[in-house]
Amino acid sequence: MIKKGSEILIDAILDEGIDTIFAYPGASIIPILDYMYDKKDVLTHYLTADEQGATHAADGYARSTGNVGTVLVSSGPGSTNAVTAIATAYFDSIPLVVFTGQVQNQNIGSDSFQECDIVSITMPITKYSHQVKDVEELQLEVRKAYRIATSGRPGPVVIDLPKDIQLSKAETISFEEIKAIDDARPKNIHTSFNYRAVEVFAEYINKAERPLILAGGGIIASDTSDILRELTIKGDIPVVNSLMGQGIMDSNSRLSLGHVGMHGHKRSNYAMRNCDLLITLGARFSDRVTAEIEEFAKNAKIIQVDIDHSEIDKIIEINYSLHADLRDFMPNLLEAVEERDRSGWIDYINENLEFNDEYTEEWTPRNIIKAIKHSVGKDSFIATDVGQHQMWVSQFYGFDNPRQFVTSGGFGTMGFGLGAAIGTQIANPEKRVVLVTGDGSFRMNMNELVTVTKYKLPIVIIILNNGVLGMVRQWQTLFQEERYYATELTDDVDFIKLADAFNIEGRTVSTIKDLEQSMKDAFDSKKAMVINALIDKKAMVFPIIPAGGSYEDAIVSSGR
Repeated sequence: MIKKGSEILIDAILDEGIDTIFAYPGASIIPILDYMYDKKDVLTHYLTADEQGATHAADGYARSTGNVGTVLVSSGPGSTNAVTAIATAYFDSIPLVVFTGQVQNQNIGSDSFQECDIVSITMPITKYSHQVKDVEELQLEVRKAYRIATSGRPGPVVIDLPKDIQLSKAETISFEEIKAIDDARPKNIHTSFNYRAVEVFAEYINKAERPLILAGGGIIASDTSDILRELTIKGDIPVVNSLMGQGIMDSNSRLSLGHVGMHGHKRSNYAMRNCDLLITLGARFSDRVTAEIEEFAKNAKIIQVDIDHSEIDKIIEINYSLHADLRDFMPNLLEAVEERDRSGWIDYINENLEFNDEYTEEWTPRNIIKAIKHSVGKDSFIATDVGQHQMWVSQFYGFDNPRQFVTSGGFGTMGFGLGAAIGTQIANPEKRVVLVTGDGSFRMNMNELVTVTKYKLPIVIIILNNGVLGMVRQWQTLFQEERYYATELTDDVDFIKLADAFNIEGRTVSTIKDLEQSMKDAFDSKKAMVINALIDKKAMVFPIIPAGGSYEDAIVSSGR
């Protein structure tokens, strides 16, 4: 069948099973939008406040479901507005396909109106970035884009579409035929999984007296959290997780030690210092996890499994590694590991390190986060921005399910939270979604409140408002002799009036009781609410490992 490029694109997207797209219009994608009009019964479009919000929303959609997120933006500033959000997805291995409009081929290179070489800009922050030169290749490029975004280590893909390509015509074939052509092409995905490697891993684990698992986002991406939980019980092996690995373990498990690294739990970091074997599963050794490399897990042998070969031996010297898909590896490792009782090791970790899940009425960040969990229920989603509030949530919330924590890890993107919460709520309409943010982060993309209102999304937004850029100010307090500069937010944004401008109820709270009541009222009403929670600007995140320091150098209180 002969179709225009715009029709080929949308029909190919539908062939991939996509039913939701986050798009912001522009002149360079009008032909695509025109055909979307004919497909609005099968392809739901969400219009956000801008392109960054659209791409963050697609990211939240993908993180919370494991499905690929789809974005359509215009050329020039439309495409560059999406760049920060694309980078955010790239650093956390989130599958996105972003289609960008472009000026006509004949105008490329002439500094045409809203022309931008988005392919070159995004090449370092995507798995694949490509400009379609011929309408004949478009159908196959869409198939390739979704396959690349979701295979191996997931990540974002950018496909750039000159306007004349959208208007040109080409013969199309069935999805089965196009998939067969793509499947026949050579792929750059090769893993070295073999049963002997599983036996070697099991030997390391079975001989260890103080083993520790470091679990990262790869466990969640591979949907192997349940197998990991079985493995930990069988081998009686404690688990620490990276920020991206929150929710892999039930927080109430005696084997779940929580978040590790720069702002990790005391007992997590304690276990890392004292283990004799570190089993790294789907986690990269970021500087936020390792701190000083020479001192990292210095008493342990380190073994690692990762689907991305470039992550193996990249930062930390590994004793034994395997380039493999955890979907293949984990069931076999579970079978090979011996049943053990390592209660002595668990008791050693927890000695003098009480982990109290209770909370009081005292108005502190810890109690605020505990009260939020108490109010929302076990199966809700928590999104955050980046800053002190993010670390408090990671430390104190106690996640119980994978994909429950929607946050920017590797890129640390302030302004991520509201867009991501929107995408999460759209993908999970029956679940509660709460955004915990800071006043600094929230101001970066608070324009997306219009999207919350437009689609009647019942997101509860809790702003931990301390009137400062808290994490930077904390560093100025601890390491710069309290020389505060450019961190005081003295303009006093009235978040209640702001919420009212978007027809959203807003409340200011400063007690646990009022916070819990406000959340209850919001959930009962099934409407959005902005809760302005006033906190002390002197509150800090502890522990904190100083720059260049090791786990031994962690500061655990303002008194050091």
